[in-house]
Amino acid sequence: MKFLYLLLSVAFPAFANDYDVTWLRINAPPFSMPANSSDSGICDDIVDEIIARTPDLKHDSIHLPQMRLKSYFEQGKNVCVPCLIKRDNHPLVTFSTRTSVYPPMGIVTTAQKQRSITEKHGSPVRLYSLLNDKGLRYGQGAGRKYSPWIEQIKSRVQNNQAVTLNYRGADQASVLGDMLVNERIDFGIDYPFIASYYNRHHDAQLVTLPIANNQENLVFGAIGCAKRADNDFATTFINRINPIIRDHILPGESYRQHQSNWLSEYFNDFSQVYEKHLLTKKPAQHAGSEKRNTN
Repeated sequence: MKFLYLLLSVAFPAFANDYDVTWLRINAPPFSMPANSSDSGICDDIVDEIIARTPDLKHDSIHLPQMRLKSYFEQGKNVCVPCLIKRDNHPLVTFSTRTSVYPPMGIVTTAQKQRSITEKHGSPVRLYSLLNDKGLRYGQGAGRKYSPWIEQIKSRVQNNQAVTLNYRGADQASVLGDMLVNERIDFGIDYPFIASYYNRHHDAQLVTLPIANNQENLVFGAIGCAKRADNDFATTFINRINPIIRDHILPGESYRQHQSNWLSEYFNDFSQVYEKHLLTKKPAQHAGSEKRNTN
């Protein structure tokens, strides 16, 4: 028996250890809802489905601010985040197959400042020009990351534009709206559904302006697990759940409808986009525009 256990320990490192998974749910509605909420965020359902389909594993969940994610990945614990932007060759994170498709990010501002921004920086907005405008204040939540294309432009003007950071720990999706409404900043960058969510819950009038050369840049979400965790945890767990995601969760009517409820209004044809980019077994039959009509 000891010999058999030794063989299994060598062949399957995760088997020989206490194979547990801690899900890090970001305090950022509408992605993940607070633990006491009756609503289900964009990324909550996939965690629940994976837990239900892997009863042999130990699962735990904690809610935390986005700015604390990096420290968990650096510590190399058995942690996964259900809602990250999928990136290539990340030094700390191993990603699953795509789990969500989001509309292009845009400039979030108030209805009062919309006209002054578009008159000076165009419509769609020229992001490089806007970020270089020292007469306007840019802000974001601490730890917030954007699509690679936007991050590249931001890095080019990082030293020219002061950035107002909000370190508020709870309800991090509201940090941008709070700074705009309280006039601490003039604009930020995020998904259009972030502005819509804030408007519904705070009786505000935030608007999202399209960014030039970014209107076709869909953003893909995925589960991300700590690459530094012992016993090749990230690869082992991702290899375990990828077939579950591809073959069961993504094609399932429940998950598909849940994503549609949150995101469909930001696409001309969400069903087509979902099939084309997320369903490997059933690609979209007709090619079409993936951006929302902004006219």
